Amino acid sequence: MTLSKKAQGIVAAIVALWLIAIAGLVAATSMTQAGDNSTASTAGSLERNIAGIEGMGLNHAALQVADVYGEEYIAAAIICSGQTTAEITQNIGIGETDLEPLNLGEEGVPSGASYIALMTEAGQFDYDKIDSSKLELCLTPLTGVFDTRSMLPLSKVEPGLWALFV
Repeated sequence: MTLSKKAQGIVAAIVALWLIAIAGLVAATSMTQAGDNSTASTAGSLERNIAGIEGMGLNHAALQVADVYGEEYIAAAIICSGQTTAEITQNIGIGETDLEPLNLGEEGVPSGASYIALMTEAGQFDYDKIDSSKLELCLTPLTGVFDTRSMLPLSKVEPGLWALFV
């Protein structure tokens, strides 16, 4: 069975539009990650998972960091808004050199943001910037690192806002 010239043109146009849409999504994702100092290849995964959970109508969930970001990360830490490089180094043990990708000034982590620091077995750190208006990780600040196989208990505070409760 062959398509008429008109049908072939329509199919070609649909395929071209689909490819343009995919390219746009990839470009938008790249620009979002580059603009927020996230270095993890799976940056934004936690916020996307939370949005999916909320879309299912749930109010409480528990997630493993390893399931969200990947098994290559063996440890994680939460860096809260307002923490300076010195405080992060003291409380979590991440060296100043490892924090350079975050470009923290004297004021530290900017208001309205937090980071999840992800550590590989080789000791390399990657970061995912979290928008505190969507997911508040610092109501009860955690110090130190934790195993990425640990469960993070999350609860919906209001529509569109979730929080870590420990």
